[in-house]
Amino acid sequence: MKLSLASNIQKFRKESKLTQEQLAEALGVTFAAVSKWERGVATPDLELIATMANLFGISVDKLIGFNMEDNSIAELGKKFDKLVLEQKFEEALELAEEGLFRYPNNYDVIHNAAYSYFYIATKTDNKDYYKKTIELLERARLLIPPKSEDATKNEIVIQGEIAQCYLVLKDIDKAVDILKKNNVNGTYNSLIAYSMTQKKSFNTEEAKPFIRAAISTSVNEFLNSMMSMANYYKQKKEYSKGIESMLWLKEFLNSLKIEPNKTTFFDKLVSTIYVMIANFYIKKNEKESARKYIELALALAKKFDANPTYKTNNIRYIIEDDDDLYVDALGSTAVSAVEKQIKSSPELNKLWEEMRK
Repeated sequence: MKLSLASNIQKFRKESKLTQEQLAEALGVTFAAVSKWERGVATPDLELIATMANLFGISVDKLIGFNMEDNSIAELGKKFDKLVLEQKFEEALELAEEGLFRYPNNYDVIHNAAYSYFYIATKTDNKDYYKKTIELLERARLLIPPKSEDATKNEIVIQGEIAQCYLVLKDIDKAVDILKKNNVNGTYNSLIAYSMTQKKSFNTEEAKPFIRAAISTSVNEFLNSMMSMANYYKQKKEYSKGIESMLWLKEFLNSLKIEPNKTTFFDKLVSTIYVMIANFYIKKNEKESARKYIELALALAKKFDANPTYKTNNIRYIIEDDDDLYVDALGSTAVSAVEKQIKSSPELNKLWEEMRK
């Protein structure tokens, strides 16, 4: 297979409207080096090739003129997964090395090989395999496809995978340092908190903000997930399952109360959950059950509005701070949130009007 790195460097440099001098300056090399590359007299190292590909907005394979056999690579990935799942570790590693030899500049092959080494390391506790995983992930990081539609193919994800290897190797400081540098929008709050607390003696004040943020994010994500599940069941017309999921969510939120009879922000959420349950019952033509849950929703909403709180007090596992406040878009009051949700359902609103009369 004929590669065309030299001519491609010249081609994509010109398409990017760069002179040899400008490309040399961008890469931190001499003009003479670029000239030699384009004449085929010398070859840039892998890191410079990856940097150039990123600069030109193309893949490394496209820059070097490597016509990938997509089907072969896809098949290679399937074989990786099959051998690993069957715990045929030696065969999996042989296949990984074969793939690395055949496709030395392909992101997917290198990342699959890293996954194989990591998985096998977890099963065999072979520290050298963790180190090999880090080496491969560092290589994959340089080959991340530009403008990839796959959200997992990015620097932050790869760095997180590298950090987890260091964590297993007990190099906690290294792992935390990598995670902190890549903690975009709190992506790694929970992993940073976990990593910090793995030390026999750790700074509780340093770990505190990461633990608080991680718990808060986990609760919010769980709420969003369960609400999505309820909407899924509603769309599928599986109303009994929708009721079951919302009752379970209600029990979970109530279990986080330290003092059961004392108001928390979750009461406002639970009042809207009762409306969702009522909506499921009305869909099932069980009018009395729907009425019951509307009454429960209003009673709890009025109780909350009588003593509203948006702070994190009286909620388990939340490390309190003075500036801790929950924010929602449900409505200015719990009652208005309940009424708004009732009116969004024609069947429920009809029942609501009957109840008001």
